Amino acid sequence: MKSIHPIRIIRISLFLTLIGLNMSLPGCALKQMPEMKSGPLDSLNTDSKNIKSQISHLEAQLKDQSQESEDPEVLFHLALLYSSPNNPSPDHGKALKRIQTYMEKTLDEEKNNFKRYILALLLEIDSRKTKCIKCNNRVEGLNKSTQKLKETCDKLFEENQQMKQITEKLKNLDIRLEKKRKSID
Repeated sequence: MKSIHPIRIIRISLFLTLIGLNMSLPGCALKQMPEMKSGPLDSLNTDSKNIKSQISHLEAQLKDQSQESEDPEVLFHLALLYSSPNNPSPDHGKALKRIQTYMEKTLDEEKNNFKRYILALLLEIDSRKTKCIKCNNRVEGLNKSTQKLKETCDKLFEENQQMKQITEKLKNLDIRLEKKRKSID
């Protein structure tokens, strides 16, 4: 019988251990994952057809409540609906106002990283929207300046053409006068 080299035995045992770990880990990971409750995060999966009706329902719910007794979770849910990627006409400005009101009315312990992340994203979107508006205004101004410059350039080109014609006529006149002067001499 042939003896097996000790390094080969170590490799085989490591391989079998890794296979065993791969088989047992997914079961452990699934047991440890918390179940998602239905709540405001469901708005991320909301169908685009239902978003408008949900927004109007939640807005009506807020109108029925007084300012002090507004449910912060409704505000957060509205912020998610307004800025949802499934929303056919997202309103990030309203989403930002709702999430800011939510953050004001919620205790610090209840504000988790996800909600702070949403606020940061909405602030960034609002900032970029403002920059975009400024850039568009600047582009409009530059387009107007460019148009004025083109009109000025066209006028100068016409004047230049007229000057060339006058210069050509004067050259021809000079040539004719020179010929007459020579013929008289």
